[in-house]
Amino acid sequence: MKLLRLSFFRIASHIQRNRMTFCLFFVGAMLSSFVFLYFYGNAMKGQISERENNVSYRMFEVCFDENVSLREAQLHVLDDYGIEEAFTSCQVTLPEDLVDKQFAGMPQEVTAALYDWRTTQPDLFSSDIQGKTGVLADKIYGNDRTSMEINGIDFPILKRLDSGSGVLYVPLATYLQYFGETDYLVFQTKEILSPEEIQAANEQLKAAFPEASATLFPDVFMETDHQMARSDQINAALLYVVSLVSFLFLFQYMEEQNQMENVVYQIVGAKRRQIFGMILLEVGVLAAVACLLTEVLHAVFYEPIFSKLNMTETWITYSVKEYGVVLLLTVMLALATAVPFFVSCLRETPVGLRRKYGR
Repeated sequence: MKLLRLSFFRIASHIQRNRMTFCLFFVGAMLSSFVFLYFYGNAMKGQISERENNVSYRMFEVCFDENVSLREAQLHVLDDYGIEEAFTSCQVTLPEDLVDKQFAGMPQEVTAALYDWRTTQPDLFSSDIQGKTGVLADKIYGNDRTSMEINGIDFPILKRLDSGSGVLYVPLATYLQYFGETDYLVFQTKEILSPEEIQAANEQLKAAFPEASATLFPDVFMETDHQMARSDQINAALLYVVSLVSFLFLFQYMEEQNQMENVVYQIVGAKRRQIFGMILLEVGVLAAVACLLTEVLHAVFYEPIFSKLNMTETWITYSVKEYGVVLLLTVMLALATAVPFFVSCLRETPVGLRRKYGR
């Protein structure tokens, strides 16, 4: 407690004696805290996405080298895991005049969904067209067209889309009756499954689709994001250390101006490690206060300003727990970074300091 009171006294002394230098150091510490907070948040996007039920963590993908036969029952293979939507697509043949309207390299495919996207895209299939035979066509195929030829069959256009992708959607009944094949399947669960559930679902899909050429499961995306997060966290810590080092030189300068106080402390019996601890406590207090102020500003102005600076399209939110973790890491990094700057105070003796300052 005495060391803490002395540290606050010395901080007040820095403000009085070296106001400009102290302000530069404190603003620099806040900027360093913001750099760490920003990169920490972006590095944690995998864990944040997992907490917020990111779609990529709920998707099971099954790919085929060519069209294979499909039955509606196969779209229910993962029903025990709470399927929100299952959709399928297959390669088709379009007339040359329609192919010419597509972007170069666009696949000629028709896509359908088990629930007609009522849960994930409720505006795609309105109630008046559900169950009808026909196609939902992109406007790139022409607004004056009333029907489209797919695989040599003429389908009425039920609705026009303005996505610009050229994808053709059909109700599931139309898909099963006139196409009945698939080259790509996606199963999307309502909630993120546990590792054990993901493994069990994986085995069921492999058994249901032995001809699949590739399968992608949520744990693949999770592991990739977690590996990237660990790397980004290290980079964030290094950025904080590098940015703080440049401002610790200012703090070292302030300490040198108060070296006579250290002489007095040692003359009256203070041990060098106690003085060193007091100096580190100053750094810890200043780092904590700077980080707290930064976090308050970050929370207040996050939505209008700071959210627009994020590196990922995933919406990143910061909880009180995450602000607390950043605060703890910031103080620990600041203390670790400050150690080399002030080791010299352990080597100085009262006699040497008196000679150095001539008092």
